[in-house]
Amino acid sequence: MKKVPKKIYEVIATNIFKNRVLGETWASKPETLLGRKIEISVADATGDFTHENYKMWFKILSYDENKAYATFVKEALRADYVRSIIRRRTSRVDVFTRGETSDGHLIHYFNLIVTERRVRKSKEQGIRRIANQIMADLIPKLTIDELVISAIFSEPHDIRGAIIKEAGKIARIQLVEPLKIEVIKLPAKIAEGGGKIVESIAVSSG
Repeated sequence: MKKVPKKIYEVIATNIFKNRVLGETWASKPETLLGRKIEISVADATGDFTHENYKMWFKILSYDENKAYATFVKEALRADYVRSIIRRRTSRVDVFTRGETSDGHLIHYFNLIVTERRVRKSKEQGIRRIANQIMADLIPKLTIDELVISAIFSEPHDIRGAIIKEAGKIARIQLVEPLKIEVIKLPAKIAEGGGKIVESIAVSSG
């Protein structure tokens, strides 16, 4: 049986870094592209070395003759960066918030908060409650693009500043970072990228 030659496809972002080339991938049959995940460093996308601690994953949902179109499904901090910011005599507060963006992305959002000095469990609980409420109020008001861009670049919404301001009434906050943002379910219809309609898709983790 003759082996089908592989063809190279440019992978194009349909959101976050819309229309930007994320990379390239090979496939002998274009349908095998569907579901593939592309990992990038945010620094590679922006050209700014200060963004190297953030990674993103995009999932290919459609394709045409020589391009594949991928949508954002996950952001995460580099593990070595997380280890570097957790120091002795500080407290780490992890905050999980589940919500749905204004454009229909069901997400899990994990904030990592580090205090300047170690605090009691009761204060950790207070910080967690405030941060969770801020996120629960904010997520439904933003599109997935606005949320992810705000999480990393603090624009158009300064998520870090909002949490530092309110949680800082309990204890001094050293930093706030988006530990992980994960899309659990995509909107019912996505007509971007190759123009294909994609029904509601549950996004597997990993």
